[in-house]
Amino acid sequence: MKPSMGFLYGELLKAKREIKQVYGNVESRYKDVMAIIDKKMEGRLNSALHLSAYLLNPHYSYADASIFDDGTIIEGFISCVETFYHDDDDKGYRAVNVDSEQFQKRLGNFSKKLARSCERFEFNPGKLLHHFCPNLYCN
Repeated sequence: MKPSMGFLYGELLKAKREIKQVYGNVESRYKDVMAIIDKKMEGRLNSALHLSAYLLNPHYSYADASIFDDGTIIEGFISCVETFYHDDDDKGYRAVNVDSEQFQKRLGNFSKKLARSCERFEFNPGKLLHHFCPNLYCN
């Protein structure tokens, strides 16, 4: 089974941090490698949808609240919301200003046991979906 989009961007960021560490955090040593990774990601793995999936993945956002302050990620999220709710300003407003705040503060449905279990890395939403809809994926 392939990793879900919510983990893909986060794991790429983790890999980039680990590469920097391997090169002793000396930019002149790792900048060429980062340039290759960034070029491959550009326009494919850093879309508004990828950024939104990363933001809304409790494994990352609950472990590091600074994600909610990252302008690039928030801009991607807002862009994604505008795309999905292009014809309904009220739903877009609610997603950005109400639902995302409840998610960030773990309120309402986001405080339930199942929602909290999503913080663990071993939670795989794709696997759960496959369990309930086995014909949805092709191997």
